[in-house]
Amino acid sequence: MMHTIRPSVHLVAIVALLSTACSESPQYLNDSKYATDPGGDQTTENDDIRAFEAAALIVPEPFVPPAAYEALRQQLAASSQGRVAVEVLDLGGVVPSPQLVAQRASVAAENLAERTEGELVPSKIVLLAFGSAATAATAVVPDSTYGGLALVGAAPPEDVEAFPSPLLIIAGELDGLTNPLFLVDTAATLASSKDSTASLWLIEGANHGQLSGGATLEGDLEPSAEAAEVRQAVSLALVSFFEAHIFEPTGNDDALAASAVLTSATAAARSALAPFAQAFELEAQQWCTIAEETLVELRASQLEQMEITLAIYDNPDDFYGELPTLEVTKVKGQRPVAVVGALQYARPRKANSSWFSSVSVACKLRSQAAVFEALSMSPPKTHSSCADVNRAALAWAKGAVPQRVAERYVEQGIALDFNPDEYHTIGPQWKAAELRWKGLNKTPAAAVITSPALLADTWIPYAGGMHYCKVLSPATAMEWVWRESLRKTQAF
Repeated sequence: MMHTIRPSVHLVAIVALLSTACSESPQYLNDSKYATDPGGDQTTENDDIRAFEAAALIVPEPFVPPAAYEALRQQLAASSQGRVAVEVLDLGGVVPSPQLVAQRASVAAENLAERTEGELVPSKIVLLAFGSAATAATAVVPDSTYGGLALVGAAPPEDVEAFPSPLLIIAGELDGLTNPLFLVDTAATLASSKDSTASLWLIEGANHGQLSGGATLEGDLEPSAEAAEVRQAVSLALVSFFEAHIFEPTGNDDALAASAVLTSATAAARSALAPFAQAFELEAQQWCTIAEETLVELRASQLEQMEITLAIYDNPDDFYGELPTLEVTKVKGQRPVAVVGALQYARPRKANSSWFSSVSVACKLRSQAAVFEALSMSPPKTHSSCADVNRAALAWAKGAVPQRVAERYVEQGIALDFNPDEYHTIGPQWKAAELRWKGLNKTPAAAVITSPALLADTWIPYAGGMHYCKVLSPATAMEWVWRESLRKTQAF
C-alpha cells in the first residue's frame, strides 16, 4: 500500500513574478532593458563613472576567467539604466581567502570613490560573489560597511534570516555543482520571516555555468534555459535588490515595488522546492512505516488489523541494538489487531544541518509471515521485498514532481531499475551492507539499485519474523527524477 502526495507546484516564472508582485509594474522595470539581451560591444548610456549611483564588485568563481562575466556586466549596466557600475575583482584564479577578498574589494572601493569624487561610498557597493568564492565574501561583508551581498550559485550562510546586511541568493534549478536542495530550508525560513532583508531567487532551467558567466564546468548539468534568459533573470534580480536596498530613495514607490518583487521571488522559490520539503518530511517521519505496509501487503478489508508505531533513531548504535516488536491486541467482538513497533535510522548526507536527506533509510520491520501468523491468517503465496519499497519511492517521486520534470525524466533521464534483494543471514552482515548503485560511472540505459535485506523465518529463536531493509529514500528518488538522472557521469 502506498501513500500518494501530489503537491501543487508552480515553478519560478519571471513574467508571472513581475505581473503578480504589484498591481502595476514598477517604473524601474518599465524603464529598464531587462527584456533585451544587449550582447555585443555595448556601453552604458552615460560612460562618465560619476553618473553611477551604486556598484557591484564581482567576486569571481575560481578558475573562471574574468572575461566570462563581461556579458553579465553589460546586461546589468543596461538593465539598471547605467545606475550600477560593475567591476570584476582580480583574485588570481584561486579560491580566495576572506583577507584576499577584503583587500581587493577595498582597493576597488577606493578607486570607485576617487573616480566619482567621493560619491560612491562603500554603503552603495554590493559584493557579488559566485560559486565557491562566496564563502570568503560572506565572511567579509558583516564586518564591513558595504551595502549588501549577492550570492550566485552558492550555498547560503548559516542563520540566513539574521544576516546583518541585505542579502540576495540567486540559484539555478539545474545547478550541478551547488545543489539547490540546500536551499529548501532557506526558502521556508525566508518566506515566513517578516523582518529579514534576505531574498531568494531561483531560476528555472539554469545550470551553474550559466550563473558563472556562461562557463562550461565539469560535473554541471545540462541547462534547459537559454544563456541570455539566465543573464536577464540574474540582472533583474540584482536591479530589484539595488532598488530595494541600495539606491537612494526617490520619493516614489520603486523601492517598495522592488521589495515586493523580491518577496514574490522568495515565495516562488519556496513553492518550487516544496516537493523536496515534502520528501524530506516523508523520509524523516514515516518512510519505514510505509515500508512495513508495503511488505505486509494487507488487503483493503484487513487494513484495520495492523497498527504501526515508528521509533526513529539518530544514533546508529542505538538503532542496531534494538529489535522491532509485534504484539496482538484483542477486543471482544472485534477482529485482533497486530501492533508493529518498527525502527528507522537514516544518516543525513549533510551533517549539522536541518537539511535532512539520506541516500538510503534503514528499516527494522516485522515480516509479512510474522504479522499474518500473529493474526491467525494465511499469508499470500508471495511476499513483497525491499525492492518493492524502492519502487514505491520512485513512484511517489514521479507523482510528486511537476509535470514538466516528470516528462523531462522520461525523455532525457537515465532510468532507475531495481535488482532483487541481496539477502544476509545474520545481523552484522546486514548492518555492514549498504544500498548498492550500479552504472553510475558511465551512461547506461538504466542505473540499478540493490537493497541489502535480512528475512528470518518465524520459527527462529530471538530473531524470528524479522524483515530488515535498507531502502531508497523518497528524497533521493526525487533527486534522481529531478536532477541526477540528467548527468552524463553520475555523482551518487
